[in-house]
Amino acid sequence: MAVSYDQGGYTVWLNGETSSQSDITLLEALEPREDPSQFPPLKTTRYPVSLEEFDRMTEEARRPSDETKQDAGTAGERAVPPEEEARIGAAREFSEDLSEAVTDAAPGILSTFEGITATGWYPPDPTIAVGKSQVLLSVNSDLAIYDKLGRFQSKWPSLKNFFKAVVPGNAKVFDPRLLYDTFNNRFIVMAAATRSGPNGAWLLVGISEGEDASGPYTVWASDTTLNNDTATNNWGDYPIAGYDEQALYVTLNMFEFNGAYQYSKLRIFNMSELAAGGTGKNHQITYWDIWNIKDPDSRVAFSINPCIHYRTAGTNLPAYLMSAVWANSSHLVQWQLDDPIAGWSQGTPTLSAQNVSCLAYSLPPQAEQKGSTTRMATNDTRLLSAIYQNADSTQRIWTTHCSQVSWTGDSEARSCAQWYEIDMPTATVVQQNRFGASGIYYFFPALDVDQRRSAYMVMARSAADEYASMRETGRRKEYTSGEMSPSIQIRAGEGPYTVAASRQRWGDYFTAVRDGQDKYKVWVYGEFAATNNQWSTWAASLRI
Repeated sequence: MAVSYDQGGYTVWLNGETSSQSDITLLEALEPREDPSQFPPLKTTRYPVSLEEFDRMTEEARRPSDETKQDAGTAGERAVPPEEEARIGAAREFSEDLSEAVTDAAPGILSTFEGITATGWYPPDPTIAVGKSQVLLSVNSDLAIYDKLGRFQSKWPSLKNFFKAVVPGNAKVFDPRLLYDTFNNRFIVMAAATRSGPNGAWLLVGISEGEDASGPYTVWASDTTLNNDTATNNWGDYPIAGYDEQALYVTLNMFEFNGAYQYSKLRIFNMSELAAGGTGKNHQITYWDIWNIKDPDSRVAFSINPCIHYRTAGTNLPAYLMSAVWANSSHLVQWQLDDPIAGWSQGTPTLSAQNVSCLAYSLPPQAEQKGSTTRMATNDTRLLSAIYQNADSTQRIWTTHCSQVSWTGDSEARSCAQWYEIDMPTATVVQQNRFGASGIYYFFPALDVDQRRSAYMVMARSAADEYASMRETGRRKEYTSGEMSPSIQIRAGEGPYTVAASRQRWGDYFTAVRDGQDKYKVWVYGEFAATNNQWSTWAASLRI
């Protein structure tokens, strides 16, 4: 189905520069982290409505709704005794023989370790990429490398230091996103950057020159105030990244400086240009922009999520993206980008979309937590993961987000992790469900799949008698349709989280990614409530 948008590109050339840990000076290594409170806000909201209206809507979301009503017994979550949780969460050897599988069990935890601890930024936005032997972790505003047993290897002083060759000194760097490009065996590091006085905004991209997460990297800064080469008064927030063998796809929510939400933008980078590396005029890259995107119902799109594509390499294959309708609907939007890199050969990419009917979803209420009457932000219904897989001649898209759910007999609506498996050629939901339990809040889910089409999901959980913890669940493709296993704990919360300056923000996202070496292993990275009113992060590898 045709949709409305504007596009243009291949006219803004970007010089590459080098980022290397060997270039970090002693003074840089010792410099304190930036204080985010010193940066002036450049927007009045992070949603398509004002913060005041959003607060009113989340308060209203506590009331049960017939549209999101469900029997808790159908959700796939149920109470599991601690000793049973430990048993089903224990590491186990992978086997193709399904008769050896632990029936109805969450993925086993293979390795688990503490990641980056509190940096003073809220929220941390934990993101992970896993290569052949290394684990790259990032939060606002740190970037660090570990081995697969969780042993620390090295770090950069900050994300800003990583991009210092291309970002202005007075800019704020935030919203990291990490990928491991399995087609080229390269790590990709991305972040957004803004400044005031004068106003400016950039999408920062770095790609390693080889398989080593410590680099060196080639880094670029692309101006997000530009639509192709046309200046605007808008800047790019909340970058979301996906990739395939042809291109890196990054979407941004565009806000007017010191103003409201305007539209969604897709920026396409040619993967062969990125992977080639090189610095200065010896290697320049460019991009193709598609902006002012409207969905099939002519509504302005919000937080479009490009897919991570698992398929064999090909030529001129379409790329896929997914989005939800803000802030409630009974359909998702499946986007198809044909001829993604046609702009580099005198052609034009084409974006189309179709609605995908699904379970009703609605803005979730904020979450209760132990030890405090202050509720934690669960944000909204934007999609938080999008995976396209072509395996066994089966094409599917997996996606998930947070939604309101009204469990039968519960006095208040809660937040749940709502997930979908979509048949890509027909744009129909194969299976879906709301994952949660009465009296408990689940939020910021992220998911990925292994080569065998088993799914893995990580999420936050809290309740009136539970600190914010990190949990995981999953399903083999042989499970009953719509079923996820009971979740198990990865890391328990340790105290209440009531940071007033953050508006109790928790997220804005967790991450789940496939291992860069082992196609049957998935890694997850998220946060938990630590002591002293802080967050901390935890990483784990899983296999089902």
